[in-house]
Amino acid sequence: MQAQHTYQKPGLGCWLKAVWNKLAEEQEWRGLASEDRHRIAQDMALSDGDLAALVRNGGGSAELEELLARRAAAGKARLAPELLRDMQHNCAFCAERPECRDWLATNESAGAPAFCPNREVLAPQG
Repeated sequence: MQAQHTYQKPGLGCWLKAVWNKLAEEQEWRGLASEDRHRIAQDMALSDGDLAALVRNGGGSAELEELLARRAAAGKARLAPELLRDMQHNCAFCAERPECRDWLATNESAGAPAFCPNREVLAPQG
């Protein structure tokens, strides 16, 4: 029996916890020396500005994880690891994340919405 994956909008308690965690992350980020932040960015193959934006805006991993879980539940082949890094980058900097969350909450299909920058990779093929 396969587990059903459905994205649900978080309630108030989840939202408050997320805000609290976000504030703690930002405080920790600001507490790092600039050379440490730069080294972390280099390790992740990101610019300093891109890494700062990720910390500020979050990484989009929940949305990508849900899309990948739906793909796997549909019996599609695993994606090559080298694709995942690009997909994570696309999700992290996607301006459509609120729309993506809404789409996930109202649509249970495998694949991705038309506005998704990873749509071609996630498309349920053969």
